Amino acid sequence: MVAGVRGDAADAARPPPPSRQGAARRLQRPAQRRPGGRQYWRSFEHLDRFARDPAGLHLPAWRWFNRAVKASGDVGIWHETYLVRAGGYEAIYGNMPRVGLAAAGDHMPIARRGHSAARRVGASTTDEVAVPSYPNP
Repeated sequence: MVAGVRGDAADAARPPPPSRQGAARRLQRPAQRRPGGRQYWRSFEHLDRFARDPAGLHLPAWRWFNRAVKASGDVGIWHETYLVRAGGYEAIYGNMPRVGLAAAGDHMPIARRGHSAARRVGASTTDEVAVPSYPNP
């Protein structure tokens, strides 16, 4: 990931090349005036393979960082990994391009699985909405 934050905004908007070994999407943006990034992976196995590949970008950068920076306090890393089972999340986009999870996975009309969030995530068998949805191009 250290090498990944060096790209520009146009690079971040493009889907990752097949050589990303399973990365479904990566996004880069400033986080509180600091470089930051987010990656969506098809599986933990793809992520782990990428992280440990000696011929890839991540492992050499990781090793270099740990040798050069160590615990100096000069540079910090914030790294979080979440494992989300298929169908275990919801992301709604209204009048938005396909970004985030919609760019990494399937994108479908909201009503296909129900009009209410409770119905879509399986928390209710009824489908009562507080505000009706609108068609989204």
